[in-house]
Amino acid sequence: MPRLTEVNINGHIGMEYVQFSAVVTETRPPAANISAAVLTHSDMKVFFATHTQVKARYATHSDIKRDTSLIGAADA
Repeated sequence: MPRLTEVNINGHIGMEYVQFSAVVTETRPPAANISAAVLTHSDMKVFFATHTQVKARYATHSDIKRDTSLIGAADA
């Protein structure tokens, strides 16, 4: 549990300033990053030569984005 210590600050007449100092240690490692692979146009070009081919296979853009098998194809 961090212990807060009040630090004296000189302020102008009629003004109040309060400052605290604390020394703390981290008890747990930070949360893992959330990362996601992204579908790129280059990935799409590996599987489909024309936009017509894409439209024949997928009804909506959301359907394309949910097809994770396409991700990274251009890097392979």
